[in-house]
Amino acid sequence: MKTVAYYRRSTNIQEHSLAMQEHKAYNKAIQEGLIIDEEYKDDAISGKSRIDDRRALKHLIEEIEQNKIKNLLVYKRDRLTRDAIQYIKLYRLFRDKNVNVIFTSDDEPPIQNSPVGELIEILLAAMVEREGQQIVERIKASIESDFLAGKNPGTLPFGYSVDRDNGNTIRQNEDEVELIRAMYRLAIEGKTIREISTYAREKWPQRKWTGTSVRKLLQNPTYVGIRFLNIRGLPQLKQEYSQLAIIEDDDWHKVQELLEQSPTKKRAPLPQAEFLLNNLLYCKPCKQLLVGLGRRRGQAISHFYKCSSCNQRIEKKAVEDFVIESSLIYVKSLFLTHYPKLLERYRFRNYTTFKIRLTQLERQLSKVTRQLNYNTQDYLFGEMEPKERMAVEDKLLTIYDKIVDLKKSKEKVEAEIASLNELPEKSKEL
Repeated sequence: MKTVAYYRRSTNIQEHSLAMQEHKAYNKAIQEGLIIDEEYKDDAISGKSRIDDRRALKHLIEEIEQNKIKNLLVYKRDRLTRDAIQYIKLYRLFRDKNVNVIFTSDDEPPIQNSPVGELIEILLAAMVEREGQQIVERIKASIESDFLAGKNPGTLPFGYSVDRDNGNTIRQNEDEVELIRAMYRLAIEGKTIREISTYAREKWPQRKWTGTSVRKLLQNPTYVGIRFLNIRGLPQLKQEYSQLAIIEDDDWHKVQELLEQSPTKKRAPLPQAEFLLNNLLYCKPCKQLLVGLGRRRGQAISHFYKCSSCNQRIEKKAVEDFVIESSLIYVKSLFLTHYPKLLERYRFRNYTTFKIRLTQLERQLSKVTRQLNYNTQDYLFGEMEPKERMAVEDKLLTIYDKIVDLKKSKEKVEAEIASLNELPEKSKEL
């Protein structure tokens, strides 16, 4: 059976880079006396994505199910997934297949395969999922800040490019800009969308020009230096980017008036809806995932989960309200009946273990300190040959290093004991 390592990062600039995770895995393997037989890497993959969409993790799971894996090194729980339900499924798979999961991060608590351990893992998974949500919120805030500060206009339309070799500066492409201006002139002259599309295809055949794409281009406010940013969960943002303006403001508004008078008017898009149970609901007859969708009939808009196989559907609000209510009842029941006793049992058992370890370390430290004192006196006051003195010096350095290591171990154990003492108060915050 193999010892393997799994690495994942979400973006190219993420703090927990693949190189750092590999370094941690190699160091941990050396400490544990293990040899890494195989590595699994998911690069630029979100921790919230489905397991089926993550090639490396999916392959790793297949290997585990075939009883090929003995030890798994991974940096933290959140490298496996930031979805609480997916993580608990992985935890149970590791437990059932006797996979020894070794976290390479110094501050990640180990997995415990016990009824109490599973409860702790559920709580940790929920905390990891919440941390993932906070990361998303910080990224949204950063994007919003850069947009409003004029640093990042977002994805630009036809007519512009970004010079990556020159500090990501925005460049107007002269040939494309000239075509855009000509299309606006044709619109002002009263040409139809079809006629403008034909003109654009003749002048720029390498691009697909349709009535819809031409209309979108003529309606795009970027060409008068105005950008809009849509971030899910936030109101639409508007910011002026004067360096992007290539059409006069009066000409742009004149074209908008002409387009409004055009007989083909685009329907308003469906309002965005957040589907809380995406990738969680399955169709009972087909065993297929239900997908969140919206539909408009006249002025009425409805949202639902639909099976892609048999087209069975269920109303979004009804099923989400039912799941949330049932989850709250279950969690409240769990906390009221079992959680306090299980938490205290876990705390007491580990507290006893750490106290025993602390006593052992204090005895070792006392013994080694006496050795240091004895050899120091011998070195200072004893009569010895130069070679003997050098040997004593080496011995003193070795003893000193051992004292440093013991003190570090003692500090870690004391920190663990302090953490256990704080556990009841922290659990109240949950």
